[in-house]
Amino acid sequence: MKLIVDALGTIMEIVMLRYFFNIIFDEKKYNKIMHFFWYVLIGLGIYLSSIYVASGMWKTLNCIVLVVLLQILYKGKIIYKFLLSLFISTIYAMVEMLVGSILVLIYGNMQLIKNNTLIFYTKGVFISKFLTLIVTVALAVYKRRKQTTGSTKLFLLMFILPIDTIITIYQLFSNALQINQVDSFNGILAITVLLIITNVIQFYLLDKQAEINTMKIRIMTSQMVIKKTRRFLPRYAK
Repeated sequence: MKLIVDALGTIMEIVMLRYFFNIIFDEKKYNKIMHFFWYVLIGLGIYLSSIYVASGMWKTLNCIVLVVLLQILYKGKIIYKFLLSLFISTIYAMVEMLVGSILVLIYGNMQLIKNNTLIFYTKGVFISKFLTLIVTVALAVYKRRKQTTGSTKLFLLMFILPIDTIITIYQLFSNALQINQVDSFNGILAITVLLIITNVIQFYLLDKQAEINTMKIRIMTSQMVIKKTRRFLPRYAK
């Protein structure tokens, strides 16, 4: 049963990623057959990772790598692709932690959760995928067909928060499981919400900075055209 749940969860994740990337990136490198084949291959990788990788942090790291590989299909700046993969994987991981913490608090009994592991896991997978779908659609609608340009230094600075978020959230969740007390998940719930908000704000700031950079490039290009035009005008005036 768990294998079926993981398979359905992976299909939902791949569909969300395809929807998101088709909106974010204007240009594709390959034809539809290549896209289909590559998405199936990456989906298989995510599925196998969910089955055979026990650590949540390692699952997220695998997901980041696979999502980066998925973006080979699209044209764009490599460092931006990696940052986008890191951001998406971080948001997805935090949503899973958020849902997990809420379910623990709803159940209110760690022993009850252990006795109903499959039910708990199934609920967690489908609720988290539904919430990530909402987040994905919201980000895609906001980012629809907007070109992102930015300096390498800016993108490198943006890596710090998602990486720190992944380490923090998994360490907290691991400690809470070791303590084995329901009340310990209250803090995780609050911290996860704050981290989600912080990462979304960073995504927004990155986008705004990219818009400013794009405007600067357009202004510089216009100024160069005007200068060249002025050089040629006296010749024709004679």
